[in-house]
Amino acid sequence: MIILDTSIAVRYLAGETIPALEGLFQNLEKEGGKSPVICVSAISAGEIVKLVKHGDIVLAVDTDVWVDAALSTSRVRWLPVTPHVAVAAEALPAPPDGIDVYDRIITATSRCYNAPLVTANKAILSYPAVNGIDWQDKKSLIKYVKLLEEPLRT
Repeated sequence: MIILDTSIAVRYLAGETIPALEGLFQNLEKEGGKSPVICVSAISAGEIVKLVKHGDIVLAVDTDVWVDAALSTSRVRWLPVTPHVAVAAEALPAPPDGIDVYDRIITATSRCYNAPLVTANKAILSYPAVNGIDWQDKKSLIKYVKLLEEPLRT
């Protein structure tokens, strides 16, 4: 299992190449391994609405239409914000600047599922509470091949 933060999920769902995932998929193809489940926290849907409202991202369609399409795709599995995730988000150590409540919940989701988090957010990458993977790093996810072969726990 791999978790994508919101900005990476938007890129991935738009069909952009994510170098970290591309490197992993190429390695798995060579080694004959199974492709991992790509997951996104449900809180990302709310963050997308916020980002559109603030003009940080522009979608080609109305936000509701985009979210409905994202929820119906088989490219990702949406993970719920469970009570365990909510508690884990609040229990995280004090975050550095640049990490908001959405990032805390996504980070907590990554920790609860013991899954790497692919992100472009430098604050998340420097946060010791998360196993962050730089979205442009083609090699980092390869070491998680064994972890990624575990079945998804819900």
